[in-house]
Amino acid sequence: MKTFIISMFIACIFASPIIFTLSNYGVTWDEPIYMETGRRMVFWLNNPQWNIKNDIWEAKDTQLHPPLSILISGLTNEILCNKLKLVDTLRAHRLGTIVFFIPMLTFIIYFLKKRYGWTVAIITSLLCATIPSMFFLAHVESIDMPICALWIMTIISIIEAKSNKRWLIITGILLGLSLLTKIHGVLLFPLLLLYTYTQKKYFHKKEIIISLFILPLIIFYIGWPYLWDNPIGNFMASLKLLNSHGTIPTWYMGQSQYTPWHYPFVMIGITTPSIIIITFIIGIVAIIKRKKRDEWFLLLNALYLPTLFTLPIFPKYDSIRLFLACIPFIIIVAGIGTKYCIDTIKNLVIKKITIFTIIGLTLYTIATQTMMTHPYQSSYYNELVGGIDGATSLGFETDYWGSAYKDILPWMNDHKKDPMCVFPMTSPFYVYKAWGQLENDVIIDADANTCIYAVVLMRQGMFDKNPFIKNAVMTLLPIYSIKLSSTPIINIYKLK
Repeated sequence: MKTFIISMFIACIFASPIIFTLSNYGVTWDEPIYMETGRRMVFWLNNPQWNIKNDIWEAKDTQLHPPLSILISGLTNEILCNKLKLVDTLRAHRLGTIVFFIPMLTFIIYFLKKRYGWTVAIITSLLCATIPSMFFLAHVESIDMPICALWIMTIISIIEAKSNKRWLIITGILLGLSLLTKIHGVLLFPLLLLYTYTQKKYFHKKEIIISLFILPLIIFYIGWPYLWDNPIGNFMASLKLLNSHGTIPTWYMGQSQYTPWHYPFVMIGITTPSIIIITFIIGIVAIIKRKKRDEWFLLLNALYLPTLFTLPIFPKYDSIRLFLACIPFIIIVAGIGTKYCIDTIKNLVIKKITIFTIIGLTLYTIATQTMMTHPYQSSYYNELVGGIDGATSLGFETDYWGSAYKDILPWMNDHKKDPMCVFPMTSPFYVYKAWGQLENDVIIDADANTCIYAVVLMRQGMFDKNPFIKNAVMTLLPIYSIKLSSTPIINIYKLK
């Protein structure tokens, strides 16, 4: 218990930079939907009547995804913003993501400390908290970081359950919460069944049935009111709606396309800091040599989602967001590789030098990869492709979620007399207007005949959806840009 409390304290420290910079990031594409849906869910909690259940829980946005993370963000907004007046509504909603993020870091630290010591636990968890992809997605309200966190905690719990059966109940609870967060939770079942089968001397069949089936399914059913009156039928309807949601064309290797099978592994390889890629490879070698089943299971989790997402049935877009849960396992395997390197050194002096070098490289990675791209980590690419400038020249998408729109608002307010057309998304701008950051008389949805300025997020994969915008990008020079390094994330074009 002492180790767990210390781990939680360290996790809070590592999460604090995220908490203090929540407002540095603009509203992303999905956040307006999640914010409104969360508020409607909280309204239902305050007025739990069956007739308004139909209006709220059978709306499209509450059918598309299970409700847990959206509800949590709605509750943090209700408590911290509406009632206690401690923070504004943007930070209040985003603190819902932190509710999942800190426990994830706590589990990682606790798990790794028991097996590999404090050095590996601290370095690995620090990287989990600060590499660009994790750092960015921990800031915004989404369902991607919550399902990532619950995935990690579920896998760690089932491993811990070998030595303490109380962890098996925790596994069942976490699995149920995973199902309540995103459809990805279903993908945990094969992993958990495989693990309990290969470690069957530690688990009884009754325990498995209760913990991996009965308990999580009860939690899933009770926690999603949409299922109450027709569990199977409504769940299938949700899957059908999710399937109709479709995929999104992505600018990948120089063309707009529905991405090919190799997209997950390529994107992981070029959006994860290269030092982690190198130590991950060393970690694979170490795991092969050490032949420990739990380490093999960790490696399987690092490769499982990227491999599944090579299949045509899984949509692949928005960089690594949809298979984010593999990233902490990649970092954990990299931590095993680091530990392996340290243990092979017999000379005490050289070993200490190596440890300090690793610590230095970790801090250097955070400084150069995360701090220098702040707050545009969603546009981060590693050294293997030459950063954002090299990646753009190689034909990879510059950005996908539009948080950089926030920094274009002063320019838009200064030019409010001229109609504008925003591409590809306008939903964040209605939120900015509601909050007073964008003046109400700024026209953001002018048509091709009246638009004077085109405000364009460089999400190149979507240009083909609007020939008018594509023509502007191809034929005009921008008059104003928001850039990372020398690459524009947002361009403004004068059309007339």
